[in-house]
Amino acid sequence: MTPATFNKQERLKRRKSIEALFRTGRSFSSPPFRLLYRTPGETQPVPLRMTVAVPRRAIKRAVHRNLLKRRTREAYRMQNQELCKKLARRGEGLEILFLYQSTEIADFRTIRNSVRILLSRLSSETERR
Repeated sequence: MTPATFNKQERLKRRKSIEALFRTGRSFSSPPFRLLYRTPGETQPVPLRMTVAVPRRAIKRAVHRNLLKRRTREAYRMQNQELCKKLARRGEGLEILFLYQSTEIADFRTIRNSVRILLSRLSSETERR
């Protein structure tokens, strides 16, 4: 089994890509997140690239926003291998964004469960295409 990683290549950082996700991406939600995803126009070195957004409007303190981002990245890192393997086998790629929508600070268990639900739904959505 491959180790659970989330390295620099797997991070979605380009402003154009993130704006395109908001403009043309598809989405679904599982509280406290909304998952936006799209297939990128250009080829990418890894099958799955991800970023997390926690709006300042929802969570005022930067310390708490950063905590939520760290928890989300860790939950994602622990659960993304299956989807990555599936996409790599088919030669496809995805860009995804986890958008935090609650005004409360969720604990790790809640975040992990929500990320698991969203990734399994994303996996079934990509199989349909």
